[in-house]
Amino acid sequence: MKRQYIPLEKRSKREQKAYHAMRRGNWGTANPVTRKPPNSKAYTIFN
Repeated sequence: MKRQYIPLEKRSKREQKAYHAMRRGNWGTANPVTRKPPNSKAYTIFN
């Protein structure tokens, strides 16, 4: 018997969460945190 398709909006929150977790990839070796260089004009005592 063929399973009937149920739209994602009509599924339970638990099923929606499981669906999105399955579809979501990982970052791999990339770090999602935004990086920026330190301010070169700022005064630091450890130079």
